[in-house]
Amino acid sequence: MRMWARVEAVDSLLAIRERHYARVVDNYRTVLLVSEQMRNGGIIISHLVALACTDIIRRPAVQALPYLSAGECDAIVHITRQWERRRVPVEQAFEAERASYINLLHDFYEGKEKLTPEWFGAGPDVPKRVPPAKWLNLRAAAHELQSLYEMAIRESRKPVYSKPKCPNPDMW
Repeated sequence: MRMWARVEAVDSLLAIRERHYARVVDNYRTVLLVSEQMRNGGIIISHLVALACTDIIRRPAVQALPYLSAGECDAIVHITRQWERRRVPVEQAFEAERASYINLLHDFYEGKEKLTPEWFGAGPDVPKRVPPAKWLNLRAAAHELQSLYEMAIRESRKPVYSKPKCPNPDMW
């Protein structure tokens, strides 16, 4: 999806160069509408990808602002306000993801979903045989999952400026 947003952004940059400013507005609208559908009711990765897509298309739209007509500027503002009005808080995405994982644990326990080595990924450390799901402590896993998502939701409600800064990547 991000690659598609990049294509739309490049098309917007070409549209600026060709002075087809209505195309910039149309690309902006398209990416915001699709990203809205991705983020609303989805899990956290869908929410984050939708935000990334909007950020990708926002840059060429901002570059085009000085060249847009008053009507096209109004359209950009209107599209953005509509998108913001229907914004879904990130904690809703955490709730959707938590519920899907809890359901998955229930499905493992009831035998609706089989626990296979593929669930553990790939590589030499993947177990060749997996114990039956009833042998695993799924209740403890559900409680741990619940507390993990409650913590993530609490953290997501904090203002960004109150969170500690991440270290620079070169420090790792």
